[in-house]
Amino acid sequence: MKSSNEDKELKILSIKELREFEGLENLTDEQAKEMINIFKELSLLAHKIIIQDDRFTTIPNLRKEE
Repeated sequence: MKSSNEDKELKILSIKELREFEGLENLTDEQAKEMINIFKELSLLAHKIIIQDDRFTTIPNLRKEE
């Protein structure tokens, strides 16, 4: 099982990992870097929105009740 520090670590795709997705095999390095940056910014924004939502804090409690 992962430690809580590992769960909080930011995972950024490499160019190689991005090119493994169907349809993205032929991206140039520059296109891949731009796309990776867009994904990173989008995921950070989504994370910020989620942690600001009061309902987010209830999810772990709901899971414990299952």
